Amino acid sequence: MGPASGGAPLLAGAESALATVLGVVQAPTAVDRKGWQAHLRVERVIGGVLTETRPRIAWEELAPGRPPRFRDGGRVLLALEPLPGGTLWLKRFPDRKGYAVAERGTAFLREPDEASIDALATWLAVPPAERGEAADVEALSGLAAHADPDLAGAALQRLDAVPGLNGRLSPAARETLAGLLADDARPRELRVALLDLTGRRRLVSLRAAVAALDVPESPLRPQAIDALAGIDGGLPVERVQALLASADPDLRAVGARHAHEERFAAELRRMLREDPAPQVRAAAVGPLIARRRAADIDAVAAALFDSDVEVREAAMRGLGSLGEAAVPTLERLAMLHTPPEVAAPLASLTLAGTAGAEALNRIAANHPDPKTRALARTFLGPPLSRQLRGN
Repeated sequence: MGPASGGAPLLAGAESALATVLGVVQAPTAVDRKGWQAHLRVERVIGGVLTETRPRIAWEELAPGRPPRFRDGGRVLLALEPLPGGTLWLKRFPDRKGYAVAERGTAFLREPDEASIDALATWLAVPPAERGEAADVEALSGLAAHADPDLAGAALQRLDAVPGLNGRLSPAARETLAGLLADDARPRELRVALLDLTGRRRLVSLRAAVAALDVPESPLRPQAIDALAGIDGGLPVERVQALLASADPDLRAVGARHAHEERFAAELRRMLREDPAPQVRAAAVGPLIARRRAADIDAVAAALFDSDVEVREAAMRGLGSLGEAAVPTLERLAMLHTPPEVAAPLASLTLAGTAGAEALNRIAANHPDPKTRALARTFLGPPLSRQLRGN
């Protein structure tokens, strides 16, 4: 087991920290079984105010046997806050001199590169009153495009929380985010996350950058098409037809996700039964559930027993989202099956509200198989029991 990781929590910690600093760790030492201390030779104050050049820092190591998160001589970027006031911390540091690593010791980044340091400093320079405004969005875009992947991912999450995001994207921010989409050197998961954000938040100003990835040679083509559908409010019928007929299962899955027209219902039911790719079968569930037709619900119910766990989970969640409407089907299936097959309809009932809880209670009392009765009682945990009592 390696030392605890930081990264993403640094963004949250830095925002409210007394100071965010870059420095070199010196002489990390255990204070007690869980408490640690070290000195930090400060190289640069990134944000906030810190006048000491060699402050004491403190943190806890809660996992037994795990190496301390900071090594002697390690260069770190971290957010500092006042030492906690609890009795244990008073016992550890009765002189009250020093600082705690923020976010319960997780607000740090080991061996940061200059791009991460500069991008974080730029963001911290934005006045708190301007959080969520254009300057903040521009700085967060820079973090997403240039910083350490964990910091970059946290920046994308911040962007996702900005109301009216498309209108707050300055030309510089749009250029920066478009550059991230086009940059093959950046981690794939970051670019996929940005495509997802772009589609869900309908960032029309990034449409051209997304469309540039909708080409056969692009490894992100399926995600780009999903994003375009989000921006445009759907895909043309002809495009959906072409995607459903594609030899590429990832493209067929995109087509299935956006096959909302009634004309595609029969094809989606066939794909859910027969397509060899599990991602395609799972993708067919959503549009079928949305129709709430008996034939479509029956097709999804059959997928509760698919050989692939991804498909089973999609069917379970989809049917559970229908609430009371799906309960008779789920209860009937549960009464006809025993473990392990019965687990999927039982799990789906846990998502179906009070009616699902009542069905689980009946199954726990009346199923002919004792193992199934016991499993139903397991699924009928305290939250569902409270639903039955009306609390």
